[in-house]
Amino acid sequence: MVCNDEKVEFFKIPLLWYYHCCDRHVFTLSKYFDIKGEMKVPGEFIVLLTLSIAVAAVMVVAAYRLYHRYRFPYLLSYLLLIITWFAFGILGMVYSVLAPQVVPSGAYDSISLLNFFHLIPLVFLMLYFFTGFVVGLVEKSLPRVFKLGFGIFVFIFFTLLAFKVSHILSQPGLHSLSSFYLPFPIIRIIKGLFIYGSLVYLFFNLKNLDSTFKGKTLKIIGITFAVGYTFSEICMIGLLPIYDLFVATLITTIVFFGLQVIVFFNLRRFLNRYYSARPLEQTITNGLESFFTKYGISKREGELIQLILKGHSNREIEEALFISLETVKKHIYNIYKKTGVKNRLQLNYLVQNYTNQDT
Repeated sequence: MVCNDEKVEFFKIPLLWYYHCCDRHVFTLSKYFDIKGEMKVPGEFIVLLTLSIAVAAVMVVAAYRLYHRYRFPYLLSYLLLIITWFAFGILGMVYSVLAPQVVPSGAYDSISLLNFFHLIPLVFLMLYFFTGFVVGLVEKSLPRVFKLGFGIFVFIFFTLLAFKVSHILSQPGLHSLSSFYLPFPIIRIIKGLFIYGSLVYLFFNLKNLDSTFKGKTLKIIGITFAVGYTFSEICMIGLLPIYDLFVATLITTIVFFGLQVIVFFNLRRFLNRYYSARPLEQTITNGLESFFTKYGISKREGELIQLILKGHSNREIEEALFISLETVKKHIYNIYKKTGVKNRLQLNYLVQNYTNQDT
């Protein structure tokens, strides 16, 4: 690359390199370097963006259905993590790759500034939901101290950032976006600390789980996050010797999005096998009477619930209680209506959570 007549201050060069490598904003550097050739919006970028949006939509729907089926609090954190994760990736692609090729050079600073203030809040939301999801996987919940501390930290960060932006904008003359680059390395450090810290917590608590299968599955999920996140950061920072913008964007997108696809399928496989094939009667022998009283369950309905918790089918319940199949279905309908659940798995979890709290 050949320098233009405009003088580049020496201390700005590392920041320019960082911004170029991390976000692939080729046109930001055009003020300082002579980049040959005119770039137009290639069709492959449009196809990649369209496919990314389609994958994100499918994954969000799948994560919602998973949460709706099992109703675990950490699955809600996972759903929100999926939404913010893909929103971050898609917005980053739009601002970093497509925007420089379609907006006038004079308006690009404004577009990039919009990118800056959209993506940073998404990063903090992503980190909060990621931590809640990982902690929930080992059957724990985020302590109030963490929630309060996280909120205070985010408030202080954005307050200081607002002061810096206000100070920069108050200065006379044209404001280059290089003035705003400093938070990007800080954000990456914060992101890394939260993600790797949460994964260390996950691996440390695997030994306390009561199932080898669950431990192995969660280890796979943790390793997938660790490897996938590390590689995506390597791609974004520009450490790979890839100089074609589309190839670099394609690899980063596949890693960033594919990571969540792998995690989802492992999580769904675990939930389906672990909870569907594992009767919960051994953990709920105490507290059932209290549960029946709270939800207004009749004696016959209580008998059905105990058989359901043992994994009996409708036909097996019919034979065990000497009642017709239609009567079984009617009782189950009444049980679901009283407890507010929609299937046997949700009923299992409701009873288990209630009896665990009761004991």
